[in-house]
Amino acid sequence: MEPWRRNLAVVFAANLLTSVGMMGFLPSFPSIVRSLGVTEEGAVEVWSGVLLAAAPLVAALLGPVWGAIGDRFGRKAMVLRALGGITLFTGAMSLVREPWQLLLLRLGQGVLSGYIPPSLTLASVGAPRERQGRVAGTAQSAAFGGAIAGPLLGGLIFDHFGFRAVFLVCSALAFLSLLLVQTFAVEVDPPSNARGAAGEARALRDTLGAVRRDLKVTLGDPAVRSLLLALFTVRFGASMVEPVLQLVVEGLEGVDVRYLSTITGTAFTAHALANLLFLPGWGRRGDRVGHARILRLASLATGIAFLPQGLAPSWPLFSALRFVSGVFFAGVLASAYGIAAGATVEERRGGAFGLVFSSFALAGAAAPIVGGCLAAILDARYLFPIAGGIMVLSSLRQVRR
Repeated sequence: MEPWRRNLAVVFAANLLTSVGMMGFLPSFPSIVRSLGVTEEGAVEVWSGVLLAAAPLVAALLGPVWGAIGDRFGRKAMVLRALGGITLFTGAMSLVREPWQLLLLRLGQGVLSGYIPPSLTLASVGAPRERQGRVAGTAQSAAFGGAIAGPLLGGLIFDHFGFRAVFLVCSALAFLSLLLVQTFAVEVDPPSNARGAAGEARALRDTLGAVRRDLKVTLGDPAVRSLLLALFTVRFGASMVEPVLQLVVEGLEGVDVRYLSTITGTAFTAHALANLLFLPGWGRRGDRVGHARILRLASLATGIAFLPQGLAPSWPLFSALRFVSGVFFAGVLASAYGIAAGATVEERRGGAFGLVFSSFALAGAAAPIVGGCLAAILDARYLFPIAGGIMVLSSLRQVRR
């Protein structure tokens, strides 16, 4: 088996396992906050948004730095660093007694984690240029495969054993992923600094200076800058509803509050299932017709699909609408890394993927805070047409360029 194919298989398995663990607790932050003693509904909404945003915010700030460091010292090490961070900090989350303790651990998780961009870089380096879209799509689809099983598994564990058990399961799955990457992944075309770094006394400021120069070159490409803005806007709209999704589900017809976490998991699962099924196809389509064109189409369709979700009367219909929006959001994800791969050379691939991840993560950090605060003063259902409108406007801006 070619090394890049082997790495893709390892990355797929590791991303699948890690995503199962991560998505086991992300949908249940309102219930977790309540379990930690917060009872006032407005405070629950705000805390849920802040906790959801904390890790991606820090990861967004450090993502490009870690990516560029990986370009110089090895991509496999960056994957191991991210999985180690998830193992450590999610395991510690099982011990928290106050919301602020959970917030500190989420911030610490953000410093070291962010496993998607380095894993995509590890899988894509060495793959033929004409296959970059499908490699990115396949590797990402593993994460969404985990997002199908994760909310359901996490909801069941939460409802029967409590949230502390969910954190422990996530930590164990991340550690298993770490062992898989350490044992089976190989460094394709190692950076020159990776070969001799162990024997060098390189100063930290020299390394960071080189990283800064690499990122400056990557950001100098107008196509990359336009891509980052488009991704931020679309992800911002999609992420606004995440901290209040459980609260919306709670008010739908036919919902038994005894199994609220499990039922909420179905809404997350519907979106993730669509991503899993359609993401590789979007990647192949982008390789043929152009990833920028796919990004414009997918952004518009995702926004339109979000508009009616706040009107759904029952959780089965709500989950069905979430599936439809997931079909098109998969096109946004596939085109993002395809555009980044096509616009950069392999020596700067990690930095470019880190910037793409940061654009997603910054939006994923800011939007839940905004969404949580808006939900404290508005009906949470109003967030869906607001989110859809933001994504439609983003697609129109891309057309005008």
